[in-house]
Amino acid sequence: MTHFTGAACTGNMYAKFNPNVHPECSLCGVIDDREHRIFNCKKYEIQRFNAKPLFKWLAKQSAATKLLGLVPLDLTFSKVLWENQLEWPENVIPLVDLEIAHVFVDGSAFHQDLKICCISAGAAVKCQPFQTDHTKIFASPVPGVDHSAYRGEVFAIWGALLSCYRVHLYIDCEAALVMLKYLCDCHSCNITPKIQDHHDLWERVWVQIRSRPPCIIDATKTKAHTDVESIDDPFLKWQAMANNTVDAYAKQALLDWNPTFAKASSHYAISAEKQEFLIEYCNFVKHMASKVTDSPIKIQPDAIIDFTTRIPVGPFFVHNVPQACPENWPFGEFFWNRLSSWAQLLQWSNVESRPTAMLELYIDFALYTKTIVPLPVKPKGKKSAKCQYYLVDQNLEYAETEFKLSQQSFTWNRIVNWTRHHQCPIFPGEWVSQSGALKDLGNSFWVPAVKLTASLTTGALPYQKLIADALSYPIYPLVTPTARHTELPQGRQ
Repeated sequence: MTHFTGAACTGNMYAKFNPNVHPECSLCGVIDDREHRIFNCKKYEIQRFNAKPLFKWLAKQSAATKLLGLVPLDLTFSKVLWENQLEWPENVIPLVDLEIAHVFVDGSAFHQDLKICCISAGAAVKCQPFQTDHTKIFASPVPGVDHSAYRGEVFAIWGALLSCYRVHLYIDCEAALVMLKYLCDCHSCNITPKIQDHHDLWERVWVQIRSRPPCIIDATKTKAHTDVESIDDPFLKWQAMANNTVDAYAKQALLDWNPTFAKASSHYAISAEKQEFLIEYCNFVKHMASKVTDSPIKIQPDAIIDFTTRIPVGPFFVHNVPQACPENWPFGEFFWNRLSSWAQLLQWSNVESRPTAMLELYIDFALYTKTIVPLPVKPKGKKSAKCQYYLVDQNLEYAETEFKLSQQSFTWNRIVNWTRHHQCPIFPGEWVSQSGALKDLGNSFWVPAVKLTASLTTGALPYQKLIADALSYPIYPLVTPTARHTELPQGRQ
C-alpha cells in the first residue's frame, strides 16, 4: 500500500522527480494529490458513488485516516478493564491429600481478534472417571488486564492446583500442556526452569509444583469442542462430556462479568465496523491504483530544464590541494594523483553559500575522470582484516564486480572524511553531515555536503544525471573494463 506510505501515484508526486510532468490534474485543473485523487477527482466519481457508505464514514474521520489509512487507537475499553480488573487470589498450597483428583481445566476468551477488547476466563471441574456427575472447583475471569485464551488456560491450571494436592489434569491446549510438563520435569530433575512468557501465571504454577513431591502432578491432552454423540469409546466420551462442561463454565464466567462483558462487546462492535470500513477503503485505493496507467497527468514533452541557475557566479577561489600522497593513505597513490588533480580544478564561489552535496562532487569526479572510487575488498579468510582498495580500471579481475552507486557514495564519503581527519582536506569549507542540498532536484533525503558552493568541472551534467535517473544513475558503466586510465583529461570541460 504505497499510497498510504507516501509514494502515491499522483501528479504532484511525479512532478517532484520529473519536471516534464505538471502537478495539476488534467481533468480538474487543481493539484493532483492524494486527497484530490480519492475524494474529488472526476475520473473516480462512479467508484465513489458505488461506495457511498464508505465515503460517508470517511467524511467523519481525521486526516490520518483519510490520507494514511490510520485509525486512531480507541482505549475506552482499556480504562473499563483497568477499573474492573480482578485481584489475584493468594497462592496458597492445598492440604496434603494423596487421593488422585481428576480435574478438567479450560480457558475461554471473547474478541481475541482485537486485543484491546479481549477478555478471558478459566474454569476447573472435578469428575471421577466414567462418571457424569461433576464438581465445579472454580470459574472466574482472569485477574489483571492482560487477557487471551492461552492465559485463560494457564489460569485454569493454576486454579486447579490451588484446590487439589494430588491431581491428574485434563487439558485441551497443547501449548499449556507442554509447558506444564516442562515445569514438572524441571522439578523432578531439581533444576530451575526458564519461563519465556506469561511469567505472572507460570511463576504461580511453579510455586505450586515445587511445593509438592515430584511426579505427584500428571496431565493428559484431551480434544476440545468434540461432539459427544459421535464418540463410541467410553473413556473418550467421558473426556468429551467433562471438557464441554468446563468450557461452558469458563464462557459463563465471562457472560456474568458485568459491566465488563457488555462494554467489551459494545466496543468490539464499534471497532469491528471501523476495521471493515478500513479494509473496504484499502480495496478502493487498490482498485484506484490499478487504473494508474490511465491517470490524468499532464506532460510537457518540450519542457527544457535549466540547470544553469545551479552554476555559481564569481568571483571564485581555488582550494590548494596537496599534490603529494599523504602518509598512510589507504586508497592507493594512483587514486590520490587522480583525485587531487581533479580537485585542484574545482572553483569555489566567494559570494554564494549554497551547500554542495558530496554526491554532486562524486558524480562530477566520475564524469570528468571517467572512473569510479576504489573498490573495497576484504582479504579472504581474514574476518578481522581491514579492507583493501582496488581501482577497477587498473585491476581487471574486479572489473565485473557489482559496485552500486550507493556503495560508491559510501566509499566516497569515507575518502573525504579521511582527508579531513588527516589534515589534508581536498575540499575547503565546513563539513555538513545533514544537508538538503539536493531537495530541489527531487531528493528529499538528508545528504552530507560541504558548506560552500562549487563550480563543477563538468558544468551542469551531474545535475542532469541526478534528475534523469532519480539518484539511481549507475556510474559504473562510465568505466570501460578493458581500459586503463593513466592520465586525466586536460582542463575544465
